[in-house]
Amino acid sequence: MPVGRSINSEIVMWDTWGHLAPEPHKKYYGWIIVAKATFRNNFIFDYHFDELPDSPWFADDLCEFAFDVTKDKEGIGLWRYEGWYKKFKNGNYQFGAGKFVKLTVGDNQ
Repeated sequence: MPVGRSINSEIVMWDTWGHLAPEPHKKYYGWIIVAKATFRNNFIFDYHFDELPDSPWFADDLCEFAFDVTKDKEGIGLWRYEGWYKKFKNGNYQFGAGKFVKLTVGDNQ
């Protein structure tokens, strides 16, 4: 459970968005573009995973993954991950069998 959430908030979250929860053990294939800025902060620029609806669980996992994969990268930039995402019944998740590539941005002048 993410820091700052109570058992009651988890129940309310499930009652509200449970129908959007990732199906346990199902692999969802897709991609993520992560931007890393000057002060080592990052954000999800864009993403798409086939058949995976947006949910609070996926949002938490996506943000944690984006931070983990960019925290040790040198400099600023954009990175693209292509692979799969899987959620487990115990709440853990995995992004796997993917590639992570730094994108180059062309000069349009």
